[in-house]
Amino acid sequence: MSKFKAWLKSELPSQKYNAAFGHAFLNGYNLKANTGNGFETIPTAGLTATVQDGANVGTYISGKRVIAGGILFGPLGAGIGALARKNHNEVHIVLERDGQVIGTLTDSAKHTPKARAFATKLDASATDPDNTGH
Repeated sequence: MSKFKAWLKSELPSQKYNAAFGHAFLNGYNLKANTGNGFETIPTAGLTATVQDGANVGTYISGKRVIAGGILFGPLGAGIGALARKNHNEVHIVLERDGQVIGTLTDSAKHTPKARAFATKLDASATDPDNTGH
């Protein structure tokens, strides 16, 4: 990397915190995400990003799934709930602010390293002392 590019990345937040994942783009102190109604700009101040992939989800039979299936659809539903698994072909970035989930970004599981890099940059942008939240 040239000295000029290194200076740009270190001095300008719009360069230092550039990243993309799925249908979301991190540009400095703002996250632009496709919410289904077009792109929405979300300030990164106070956001946290957590990566969840197939390796973190597991393939266990969850009591919650069995109970929910049983409540909704009776004994047959309990059996279906027991067999239900989360999709291991996807990686998710869960976005939270003040302990509340505000959104999830999803892409193919083959993009897990990219998801981890994106989450790291988003967390760095959110905790940057110069990020005022505007």
